[in-house]
Amino acid sequence: MAEIDPEIKQLRDEVQRLRIATLDRERPWYRQPSTIVSLVAVLVSIGTAIFTGLETSEKDVRSKKEELRTVLATLIDLERQRVDRGNQSVSVSERESLTQKRLIALDAAEFIAKKIPKEVSPYEYLYIADQKALEGNYDKAERYYMSAVNASHDDLSRIISLRLIAMFYFGIPDRHRNIEKARDSFRKATEIFKEPGDPYSTYQVAITYVTWASFELYTKGGSEGEGKEKLETGKGYWTTLKGRKRLELEEWDRRLREP
Repeated sequence: MAEIDPEIKQLRDEVQRLRIATLDRERPWYRQPSTIVSLVAVLVSIGTAIFTGLETSEKDVRSKKEELRTVLATLIDLERQRVDRGNQSVSVSERESLTQKRLIALDAAEFIAKKIPKEVSPYEYLYIADQKALEGNYDKAERYYMSAVNASHDDLSRIISLRLIAMFYFGIPDRHRNIEKARDSFRKATEIFKEPGDPYSTYQVAITYVTWASFELYTKGGSEGEGKEKLETGKGYWTTLKGRKRLELEEWDRRLREP
């Protein structure tokens, strides 16, 4: 084969380069090799960043959940100390010191709970709610009780949360008391296990009715008639129980029926 004239070869190569350049200009931007490589690089970078961010976020959430449990454990211990010292002769300064420690721990618990609201269990919300009610902050207490109800994803935690918020509405001072909300919460609680199929769920329904009855009978604004009705309804449940739980409710029922 005859050798190609260098000038012709150079001309052919130049034509080939021009052809490739022309094709690249005519090809859609998303089909050009350089663009595809760049896009792949960007997507890989984004994917890595998202994975790293999610991993960091999950670790942060776990860390905050552990912090919350530690703070709540501290609160429980401080509350126990408060009750114990209430039965003892202690100085004013000791009592104030304990109160300040409890308030600081409670603020910390609230701060952490706000950071991970969807990760807080109903029982953790209930404890914070109890503490806010104890210090007289009834608006915040109500919000935390409601958070407990909303965070309840099983029947047991839901009936307990509803029962406790009903007790809260009945038990707070007169100007904050809301009897209708209390009754509505008790009513919702009793509807959770309409036909309880085991002793524990039966006990939960029975104790809800007996608790409701006690608040109707002994709370200002309650109804004696409604209290007696709820007492009878509760009896229909607890009489099917056996053992300690039946004895517990039977004694409670007896005391509520005393003149």
